Amino acid sequence: MATAPALLLATRINGESPFKGYRVTGFTDEEAEAVGLASRAPWLLEDEDRLLELLK
Repeated sequence: MATAPALLLATRINGESPFKGYRVTGFTDEEAEAVGLASRAPWLLEDEDRLLELLK
C-alpha cells in the first residue's frame, strides 16, 4: 500500500489539510485488490477519499 497518500489525508493544520487543492496519486481499490494488498490494509485510500469528499 502506498502510505504517502494516507499520510497526506491524515495531516491537518488548524483543521484543514495543507495539501488542499493538490492532486494526490495512489492505488485505486481495484489495484489494491489485484496485488493482494486490500485484505491487509485497515482501510483503502480510495474509500477514505470518497468519505472525505462526502464530509466537505
